Amino acid sequence: MSVLHLIPHPDNSHLGLKNCLRVAQKGQALLFIEDGVYSLLKTENDLSDFKLYALAPDIEARGLQARVPGHVTLVSYAEFVTLTETHHKTLSWY
Repeated sequence: MSVLHLIPHPDNSHLGLKNCLRVAQKGQALLFIEDGVYSLLKTENDLSDFKLYALAPDIEARGLQARVPGHVTLVSYAEFVTLTETHHKTLSWY
């Protein structure tokens, strides 16, 4: 089953990402939104087993365009909606 995990908080202030990584399975999608996009900058997060996405407006609002790793796909709001439609389940890690 395809699952989309939404990560809205940075991992240094919230346990959402850590809890997500305990249950997420290899190949599932992680979409970083809001302040959660800061988690993509931390090198200690091993996210290599997952499909990684970040909401482009949130990246731009925080001035992080040049710092996003190349293996992260930036998505628009419309593409965010499409991701939720194409995955069987969406989990929000608030």
